[in-house]
Amino acid sequence: MNKYLVIFLIAIFVRLLLAALFIDIFAEWPTGSSKEYRIKLAESIIHGKGFSYEGIPNLYQTPVYPFFLAIIFLVLGSSWWSIALFQSILEGFSSVTISKMGINFSKCGWLAGYIYAFYPYAAMQSRSISDTSIFVLIFILTIYFYIKFISNQRLKYLIIASLFLGIGILDRPSIFILGPAFIILLFARKIQWKKCLLFVLISFFIAILIPFIWILRNYGISGRFPVLSVAGQHFMWYGHNEHIYNILKRRESPDQVGGDHRYPMQPNFKVIDFFKVAPEKQIELAERCMNIVKKWISNNKSEVKQYTLLKLKRFMSWEYDIQNQEIPFQRTRILIYRITTAPIIIFGWLGVFLLFFKRKDIAFYLLTVIIGFISIHIFSNFESRHKIPFFAILMTIIPVTIQYLCLIAKKQIRKYKIKNSFIG
Repeated sequence: MNKYLVIFLIAIFVRLLLAALFIDIFAEWPTGSSKEYRIKLAESIIHGKGFSYEGIPNLYQTPVYPFFLAIIFLVLGSSWWSIALFQSILEGFSSVTISKMGINFSKCGWLAGYIYAFYPYAAMQSRSISDTSIFVLIFILTIYFYIKFISNQRLKYLIIASLFLGIGILDRPSIFILGPAFIILLFARKIQWKKCLLFVLISFFIAILIPFIWILRNYGISGRFPVLSVAGQHFMWYGHNEHIYNILKRRESPDQVGGDHRYPMQPNFKVIDFFKVAPEKQIELAERCMNIVKKWISNNKSEVKQYTLLKLKRFMSWEYDIQNQEIPFQRTRILIYRITTAPIIIFGWLGVFLLFFKRKDIAFYLLTVIIGFISIHIFSNFESRHKIPFFAILMTIIPVTIQYLCLIAKKQIRKYKIKNSFIG
């Protein structure tokens, strides 16, 4: 049987198995908070009411995941199992893409797909009503096709990568870092400047066209330009307030701001505040969030440095975020997360540096992506699920480390045999 088909099927099987095992332990349906809003946006799309919540046009949420949910509900019906099945299939494609990308770096690169297929934390995301599964696939596909273009400069790969980048921006705008990283690589490779400029313009035009259509939609609704979504401003408020440093030190959820007596907040901005008001009010709330963030950063520079370093340390480690949650089997989950994530980080980073000896251009590109991706998340806010795309990149490079360690082991065995033969 084709090895990629095996990886695809294993990834789906692992995810559906976990979904079946944990369906009554970690309930996902009925939902709460933001998960409920995504479902209602999807149902509104299906019923012909557009991208709206209870009839109110929405500017808060980016559109990819709600539209993806709408497709799932149309095909398989509105249920948690429909989502788990579809997202497990997406995870299967991600495993195959990771495997194919790994082949570019090592003869045993296909092992990367198995690593992702069996990685339990990524597997658990397929049963969650969040965009992690679809974002990882878009993220990895964009990198994969940019690398394909770097390798042979065939224009179709640049076009495909740029299309995925544009779609990804409408899911999680943090994916935009793949664009600048690609541009830096083009100039670093000393490609003729006219060619380089042409490639940049083609990629930029295609990648920006898809989000621009959505921006025009938002302009028609709000009269403001450019508005991609207002969730980013709200999310930044969660990451920059007087309580966030203590929350991070205690490994708690930022969602406790304004909802826990230890973390009172005035004004307190909630997700629901953005869903039950007109678009103009949604923008007004977002602007208030950003004004508070700017003021807080300028008045708390020392604290900003402290919690930024703390987030950098947390992002680079194999610690689980958010740890302090009162949910079943939390200690077991943290232990499994550490045991399975630590090798990914150690062998992945080692692989990045080893790759410089084999494919300096690709290694440079991936390192630029990693640094940019980490920078975005330590400035804003993150949970462990936000690190999965970063882990996926490291997984593609782990086979480089495996191959290197195997070569060292073979050399040592050979030396040992030669030494014993002389002694004998």
